[in-house]
Amino acid sequence: MSLASTTSSEKNSHEEKKTSSINYDQIKHDMEKCDAAIKDYEKEMKICTNNNLLNYYIASASKLREQSTMFLEIYKKQETDSKLTEEIQKISLKVDYLLQQNKDRLKNELDCWDTSSTRTKEEQDDFKSKLITYYNCGSPKMRTIKCMVLNKYFDRNFVRASHIWKAATKGVGLTAFKLNESDVNNERNGLLLYESIEKAFDYKKLCFLYDPFAGNLLVKILCSDLRQTFIVDDPINRKNFNELRTFNDIDNAVLQLPPNIFPYRRLLNWHGRCSFKTAKANKWINKDEHLEDFFHLSDLISLPGEDFNE
Repeated sequence: MSLASTTSSEKNSHEEKKTSSINYDQIKHDMEKCDAAIKDYEKEMKICTNNNLLNYYIASASKLREQSTMFLEIYKKQETDSKLTEEIQKISLKVDYLLQQNKDRLKNELDCWDTSSTRTKEEQDDFKSKLITYYNCGSPKMRTIKCMVLNKYFDRNFVRASHIWKAATKGVGLTAFKLNESDVNNERNGLLLYESIEKAFDYKKLCFLYDPFAGNLLVKILCSDLRQTFIVDDPINRKNFNELRTFNDIDNAVLQLPPNIFPYRRLLNWHGRCSFKTAKANKWINKDEHLEDFFHLSDLISLPGEDFNE
C-alpha cells in the first residue's frame, strides 16, 4: 500500500471518529436535556395543587420520556451513517420545539389570582414594613402609611401590603418569568394599596398598564359594576378620611412611585393579561377594547436583562 493511500485511509478513519464523537456528544446532550426537563416536571408535580396543571405536567413528562427513549436507542446503535445523523438532527429540533412549546403552554396556564391567599399577621406586617421603606410610603413605625394609588395617607390597618404574585403560591410559577421562587417576598413583588383597591386587584377587576413613553404605571378599571362604587365603602370612614372618590375616579390614575423605583412590571403585565381575559369572559368590557397593545409595549420595555427595572 502506498504512503498516500495509507495517509488517506488514516484521514478517513480520523474523520469517522470525529463524526462519531460529534454525534455521541449531541445525543448525550439531548438526552440530558430531556432528563433535566422531566425532573423539573416531576418536582412541580409534587407541589402542584391545580389539577389542570398537574395533568399538563404529567403529559409533558410522558412526551419527553418518549423522546429520551428514542435517543437512548440511537445511542445504543452507535452508528454514524448519514441517514442516522439526519434522524438525530430532526429529533433534536423536535425536542427543542417541544420544550419551548411546553414552556409557552405552561405560562398560559399560570393565573395565581384564581388562588385564595393565606397570610399570617406576622408575615403581612413584615412584608408591609419592607414595602413602606422601599416605596417611601412613610415609616414602619408610623401610624399612617400611603396608598400608592390614592396618594394619600391612611391608618396602617386600612392599607394592605399586596403581593403582586400571590403569597399563597410560595413562589411557584415565578421561574416562568425568569425570577426565583424566593422573589415572592421581594419588595418589588408588592404594592401598598387601600384595602378595597387590593381586593379589586386580586379579583382582577382592575389592573396596572405600563406606559413606556411616560414611564408610568396606570390604573385600568375593567369591571363596569365597580366604577360607581366608593373606594371607602364605610360612610363614617369616608367622612373621617375626607375621601369621596369612586373607582371611576382612579381610572387612568398614575401609580405613585419614587424616582427609578418600580415593582416587577413583568408580573403586573401578566396580571393585566389574566385580568383582561377575565373581563372579556365576564363581559365587563366592550368588545372594541384592545388592551393587548399596552401589554406588548410593556413586554418590550420589561424584557429580563434589558434594564434593572424590569
